[in-house]
Amino acid sequence: MFSNELIEVSGADFDIDQAYIHMKEFYVENGEFKAYENNYSSYINYVNKKVNETGNQYSEAINLYKLQGVVITDSLVDIDQTPAENAGFSKNAVGALKVLGMPITQSEFNQFVKDNNQAPYEAPVSNRLVDYKRQLVSNDYLTSGTYPIAYRPSNLDLLKNVWESVRKLPGFLERTNQAGKDIDTLTGQTVAFTNNKGASIGSVVSPNLYLSLFKEYKIGLGTLKFELDGKEYKSFGGTLNENGMRKQDLMSSLIVAMTDNAKEFLVSKLGLNAHATRMLSNMIQLGVPLETSILLLNQKIIQDIYRQIDNSDGISPSIGDTINDLIEKDDKGKIVKGIVPDKDTLERGVAENLEGLELQGALQVFAKVITISNFTVKLNSLVSLNNGLGKNIDSISQRVENINAFKKNPYFIKVKNMLNSSYLSGLSEQLSDINVNILPKMFLSQTPGVKRITSELVGRLNTNLYKNSEAVRTKVKKDVLAFVTLSAYQNIDKNNPLSNGILYPGQDNEQGNVWHAVEQLRISDPGNFFLFDFDTTYKPTDKGNRSGLYLAQANTWRKLNRLQKYDLQTSFNKLYNNPDTRQFAKTVINYIMVKDGLQLAPGGLLESISPYVLEDYLSEINSTEKYLRSEEFTDAGGTTSFVENYLLSASNAKLLPRKFNSETDSIAIKRMDTIDRQTGIESTIYQRNDQEKTSVDLIGSPLQFGAGFMFGNRPTLKQMMEKPEVSKSTPEVVEETEDTSKTVPQIFRNQSINLDVTDESVIIDDINIEDTAELDAIQASIAEATDNITSEELGILEVEELPISENRQELIGQLDMFDPFISHPEITEFWDSNIENGSFSTEVKNFKRENNINSLEDLLDLYDRNPNSMWSSPQDLIDQIKKCNL
Repeated sequence: MFSNELIEVSGADFDIDQAYIHMKEFYVENGEFKAYENNYSSYINYVNKKVNETGNQYSEAINLYKLQGVVITDSLVDIDQTPAENAGFSKNAVGALKVLGMPITQSEFNQFVKDNNQAPYEAPVSNRLVDYKRQLVSNDYLTSGTYPIAYRPSNLDLLKNVWESVRKLPGFLERTNQAGKDIDTLTGQTVAFTNNKGASIGSVVSPNLYLSLFKEYKIGLGTLKFELDGKEYKSFGGTLNENGMRKQDLMSSLIVAMTDNAKEFLVSKLGLNAHATRMLSNMIQLGVPLETSILLLNQKIIQDIYRQIDNSDGISPSIGDTINDLIEKDDKGKIVKGIVPDKDTLERGVAENLEGLELQGALQVFAKVITISNFTVKLNSLVSLNNGLGKNIDSISQRVENINAFKKNPYFIKVKNMLNSSYLSGLSEQLSDINVNILPKMFLSQTPGVKRITSELVGRLNTNLYKNSEAVRTKVKKDVLAFVTLSAYQNIDKNNPLSNGILYPGQDNEQGNVWHAVEQLRISDPGNFFLFDFDTTYKPTDKGNRSGLYLAQANTWRKLNRLQKYDLQTSFNKLYNNPDTRQFAKTVINYIMVKDGLQLAPGGLLESISPYVLEDYLSEINSTEKYLRSEEFTDAGGTTSFVENYLLSASNAKLLPRKFNSETDSIAIKRMDTIDRQTGIESTIYQRNDQEKTSVDLIGSPLQFGAGFMFGNRPTLKQMMEKPEVSKSTPEVVEETEDTSKTVPQIFRNQSINLDVTDESVIIDDINIEDTAELDAIQASIAEATDNITSEELGILEVEELPISENRQELIGQLDMFDPFISHPEITEFWDSNIENGSFSTEVKNFKRENNINSLEDLLDLYDRNPNSMWSSPQDLIDQIKKCNL
């Protein structure tokens, strides 16, 4: 329980929160409490204690020592071990320290302290941090005066005051009555969702961290300084804003608003979203009064742009580009200076669009704040390193790119001292070391050759789309990776050339198409699981195949269980291992390479093949860098040829920019949407950036991965869109031998019908069952509609469960006893939702370390052992973990 005063000061609310307590680590000696210090006796006590606990480096080290201590080369000889034990170390402690290579003797301990200015264990460091924190929160600057900073409540008062000031202005007035709806009604839930979706705690917490450094180092704006409402803003320095209010109090109130928005709806009332909140954070730290900042962000023209972006397809220009397009320039390209907006102008601009120089003045101020915000936000890539490198290679790459862009910015010179003299310097060095010395040795995508190709390509794509979409970045990088690895593979394996003839009709090697290969395999191995239960093939002329390609698609989108996947890969391995069918099986592998670039794709076959059948390809991965330096690559045009062909591939059409990034880049291609004035039909044309601005036709199928050009000639997209002639086959006449009187009519088997059964009649879709002609007509229309179902990915045509044998089903039942999803569903769901997905949080890390739990199996083992019957059910275990650990 906490006092009311502490709750008010901390900003806590009435939901279930966590309280972080940092206290000194201590031990008891001769009946006295002693804090751990930088002395040998404390060190001995600490290691002896920790080695007998679980979830720490000492206990893990002693377990390792017991397994392989005899082979540790730097072990103490027996004559040296006795003094260590005489000094007070336990045998386990000595063994653990041997494994860790940490000081054991008094002399080793003293030398370590001399060299590092601290003891070789963490408790004294933690205890010093407690002292530092106490000094920080209790110093006179924070606790003295008539209104001490340390005791100021963290609440919404400052933002509520601004809302009361602007709420009656046109533009804000309609937002007043959005609250107060009954949350249990559909209307209330809709209002709550609409008003809450703009809240983003990260959009204010992250800026609060890096902008505090800008404020601490008093970073000036230089040419980015601006005027607003008669005041000039040119620096982040100072703790108070123009109205004498403490900047950090305003940031604190903004953080609380994001936290409590579900109750207060201040985010929507004040016209904020994630981008606007970051803008507001920058203006607060620059000293702009809160009300003035809110009025600028709520200019009607700006709110309209925000709504347009929010409702777009994700490819719309950024708000910065849109604003810059609205700023007027004279004949020489110089900005026409607008009128600096005052409070009255800003209040009018909330209700209606300003015009002329007043509008230009507001837009120019907003554009400068965007430029400032876009510069400062890049520092977050360094500050957030405290939370880890990132979730994947793409996030690390983005972090490096942001830092490089930050350092290349002309304003970096003003913050260089901040970067070099603060803790950010160490973080920057760590990131550089990881990027330069570690990642290239671990990941092919981070090697210089692959990064060079990617960089050349990205410079010619839609810049905003690439920067703002992780999915787009992932696609591009996977395409480049597939290109270089498959090129190296083709360069080595001359006897197995990959060709687009496997996919496109009318190409070279068309006899080797995937449809022909699968048909031959089906003749050779009737009943094969892969061929008959998983794979569905289509010829270009088949009804329902609008792609114009030879296709082999998985006939289900459902996730396979482990035995089905085992059957699937085993059945394909059988085809690969048989000398009579191996060549056709290789054709299927080549098809996956040619169509999908060995990437996961909807309806793809990749999960049907095991690494074993890719041995030739995998063996050449290490030769990729060598290939990029070879004559085969350079003679084929190298990077330039790749970029030019990639931009022409139909599957990359959406990545092309709406305008050229450079007017002198003859390789670049842009897309232009046009509307026929007579018919009103929209169409897209593509234009090369040469002197004639030549129109070009995209090449290949949108279903093929982006670098499919590497496998030879392909038709143009226009040719691909020509409707192929549908194959006509006369259905075989099968003599009816079934007793139709006992057969369930086909219409009853269709799940989409509406069936109404009464004592007097049976009605199907408003038609009496006695009217057989009408029922036959319905069934015929259903069958026709089913036949006409088409899709880019044909996997939706079949969604039935894959069959499984009785023996397999019995084995599944036996294995379910050991499957945590079956045996312990509550614990499994809890692990997936709270532990696995929260693996980077401090609480989860501590829980795993303290209980020596590293996997779901460890947690299940903890529950099953349960020697003292502490938990009568899985829910008891879950409740205790939530209460005591999370």
